Amino acid sequence: MNSMVQHDVQRLINDIDEVRQVLEILENDHALWARRQQEKDISDFINYINQIEVDISIIMNNFVTNNKNSEKNEGYFIEGMQHAFSYINDLFHDIKNIRKDLDRSYIRPDELKTLEIDWARFRKNIIQVVNYMQGERLEKINLGN
Repeated sequence: MNSMVQHDVQRLINDIDEVRQVLEILENDHALWARRQQEKDISDFINYINQIEVDISIIMNNFVTNNKNSEKNEGYFIEGMQHAFSYINDLFHDIKNIRKDLDRSYIRPDELKTLEIDWARFRKNIIQVVNYMQGERLEKINLGN
């Protein structure tokens, strides 16, 4: 993997870590019934997911540009990134439902759990794609829990 793509991947990993932290803060604020803080947490979450979406687009462009001669590698990579975009869509849907709940009165625990599950699926997908790009085993990438 060239240095440009490696830099892009590192930025993605950093943004994923930021989202993980925001999700933990949202869970804590939910437990404390801190409504205004939950609204801020949701806004922060959306901003980071938007940034991750940009990161993935940049990585896709740079990886494909630098690997034009390898159709097999490109196919697996593109499929993995398409899944990532699908999971991002799921995350936006989850956060929309959470916002509706918060507007009504309270975030339902099952909505928060759905967000956590979809976040875990997204992270797993990104780990697999990044490891494939780097030719490394799954355990070598640490994106938090």
